[in-house]
Amino acid sequence: MYEMGRMFANEWMKLVHRWRLWVAMGLMILVAIGLSMALFIQYQNKAEHHYTIKKIEESIYRIDINLSKLHQQLNSKSKSDTRFEEIPHQIDDLIYRKDIFRNNQLILSGNWRLAVKRELQKSNQLLNNQEIKQHRKAYAIEKGNQIKLVYQLKQKEEPLPYWKQSSYQTVAKLIARTSGLFLPLLVVIMVSDMMSSETTHGTIKLLLVRSVSRLKIFFSKWMVSLTATMILVLGFYSLLFLINFILYGSKGAFVPVAVDVPYTYEGQALISGLPASLEAIPHYDMATLIPIWKFILTGVPLSLFSMMTLATIILLCSTLFKSSMVSTGVSLALVIVPQIFVVLVGKGGKWMIGWLFTAHLNLLNNWLGIPSEFLMTNITLLDGIIVLAFWSLFSVVIAAIYFNRKEILNV
Repeated sequence: MYEMGRMFANEWMKLVHRWRLWVAMGLMILVAIGLSMALFIQYQNKAEHHYTIKKIEESIYRIDINLSKLHQQLNSKSKSDTRFEEIPHQIDDLIYRKDIFRNNQLILSGNWRLAVKRELQKSNQLLNNQEIKQHRKAYAIEKGNQIKLVYQLKQKEEPLPYWKQSSYQTVAKLIARTSGLFLPLLVVIMVSDMMSSETTHGTIKLLLVRSVSRLKIFFSKWMVSLTATMILVLGFYSLLFLINFILYGSKGAFVPVAVDVPYTYEGQALISGLPASLEAIPHYDMATLIPIWKFILTGVPLSLFSMMTLATIILLCSTLFKSSMVSTGVSLALVIVPQIFVVLVGKGGKWMIGWLFTAHLNLLNNWLGIPSEFLMTNITLLDGIIVLAFWSLFSVVIAAIYFNRKEILNV
């Protein structure tokens, strides 16, 4: 154990003196700040006209005037006029917007429970509508909305006005946007030359002729790779939390999120002889509702696990290839090419996509049921964990065996 500790410290010092580590950390800081500020500017541009009850009242007043004009036009226009059919749709749209403003007026005035009850009443009316019952997906989505509204009342969670954004919602959005490509690229930058650089710089022979066993050398490098990845992920998420809490405050921690959403797939053949066009129907009544703070905090260890799996796969590439440039290029291809493959193949290759590690780098998506909807087959959080665990075990075993048998004279 003491010897492993010394090996770990030695490999860690090597990593600290490499420019790749600091480039990755610098990019992590810049992107965390840049993305957070970009979303905050969008939020400010959207919210600048709606901050006060007075402005909402002015908006409702203008809508009432427009509704009055439309009703007059509806009564005065000839039904033969081509624009006559548009007026009822315009009236419905204004009524919908007025209802949104009215609910947000109630929220700002402190009567948010009445606003939620009004939303529940509308939801019940929609769910009792025979037309929406025929559209199974729309009905299921509205049912999920109703379940979340009931949850908010029970948990006494005050909703935010529609133009406001909480720090939790922003962090969840940023995690989704960065887990698939940005964080993996940073891991590639850090880890892709962990082994191959020894060959590139000619230090591999000095490393392998030491009295320490090769497996101890390999596992010390592996542990350093995992440690650096852990620092990167924790640093990135900590920075996101800190910046967005400063920008938005701490409200909205108990907004409900539906996880473990099961799907069924329904549809009929469009033309005789052709395969059926399936539609993914979510079942929110069978899902689990958790507060968004718990969803995000659970995402941290899940992201750690997925990025550590990726670091292990990249370490395998670095072990197999002698050149740092080649191992980096192959590692980048392993991250980018499968994602292009997923987009091109789509539902047709769902059995292959399910086994790609890149399809599970954002395990929070698995938890939400997003791959299940896209691939038209139920892919759970546990499925993603099993696939990543398989790739991690496979990569570390192959890399360890190859490194242990590596021929020194030919490197």
